[in-house]
Amino acid sequence: MEVFDMLVLGVEAAFALAGFAGIIATFQFGEAEKIRRLDAVGLSLIVKDSFSAAACCTLPMLLIVFQVTEATTWSLASIFASIVMALSVYGGYRISWRAFKSKSFQLLFLVVAIITSLIVFANILNASGIVFNREPGPVLLGVAWALAIAAYSFTRLLLLPIWKSVRLMEAADAGASA
Repeated sequence: MEVFDMLVLGVEAAFALAGFAGIIATFQFGEAEKIRRLDAVGLSLIVKDSFSAAACCTLPMLLIVFQVTEATTWSLASIFASIVMALSVYGGYRISWRAFKSKSFQLLFLVVAIITSLIVFANILNASGIVFNREPGPVLLGVAWALAIAAYSFTRLLLLPIWKSVRLMEAADAGASA
C-alpha cells in the first residue's frame, strides 16, 4: 500500500469514527436530561482526535498532489503533526481534568499523554532530519495513535450504556429472586 493510500484511508477512518459517534450520541443522549461529564468528554475526544488525524493526513496529501519534494512534504507534515498532537493533548487535558476522578482514568490519561509526547518528539526529530530522514513513518504513527484514541473512546461510548443496562437487569433479577 502506498503512502498516499494510507493517508486517504486515515481520512476515511477519521470521518467514519466521528460520524458514527455522532449517530450513537444522538440516540443515546437525544432526550436525556442528564449527561455525565465523562460521556461528554468521551464524545469530544472522538471528534477532536478524529479530526486531528484527518488534518494530519490532509496536509501531506495536498503537498503530494502539488508535487512538493518528498523531504519537504514530510518535514512540513511532521511539524504540523507535532503542533496538532501537542494541542490535542493540551485540549484533552483541559476538557477532561474534572471528569477523570478515578485513579485508573488519571493513569490512563497519563499513559496517553506520555505516548503522545513521544510521538510529538519523533515528529520533531523527523522534521529536523535527526534519527528519521524526513519520512512518513512518524506522521503515520501519529495518525494511527489519534485514531486509536478515538476508537477507544468510541468503544466506551458504545458499550458503557449496554453494560449499565446489563448490570441493572442483573440487579433486578437478583432482587426478584431474593
